[in-house]
Amino acid sequence: KLNGTKPCDAPGGRCVEIELSAIYDHGGLNQTMNDALQRMGMTNVAFDGLAEESRMILLTDPKTLLPYQMSMTKGVEGILKISGESRVFRRTDEIGLDFAYRKF
Repeated sequence: KLNGTKPCDAPGGRCVEIELSAIYDHGGLNQTMNDALQRMGMTNVAFDGLAEESRMILLTDPKTLLPYQMSMTKGVEGILKISGESRVFRRTDEIGLDFAYRKF
């Protein structure tokens, strides 16, 4: 999604903000994670109700497409079952990057 323009350090002083979002298939994510646990021999551990969403916002020069800022957020939540005991968990990871370019 194109969110418009914002000030940035690009030669023209303005960048476009682009937002990308992804929501993963819940059933497929549960199956993939549980298959991996089984292959690792962790037969007493399982996931249920997993949900994962990722979002990236990129601030880029519209003429050169050089990035000037990028932020990424990934959220995961679900139920972890260990030996019959269930625990709800939620985790959010955030990363922010600023880019600078030398002028020759």
